[in-house]
Amino acid sequence: MAQQWFKFYGGEYLSDPKMLALTSSERSCFLTLLCYASMTGKEGAVSHITEEVLMAQSGISFMQDEWERTKGVLK
Repeated sequence: MAQQWFKFYGGEYLSDPKMLALTSSERSCFLTLLCYASMTGKEGAVSHITEEVLMAQSGISFMQDEWERTKGVLK
């Protein structure tokens, strides 16, 4: 698969109140979801990933409390 990229404005991400309100796990899931969206070729639509896969790909361990706290992140 060819490498995909997407425009990401780091300054906006670091100063946006909505991003700052997220937990570190939620922010990790958001960035992971952006990566998946950049690879779909369907204008960013992601339909092939479950919440569990997203959380695992985001580095959240299912063996820790963090997993339970992050459940529902796609809502």
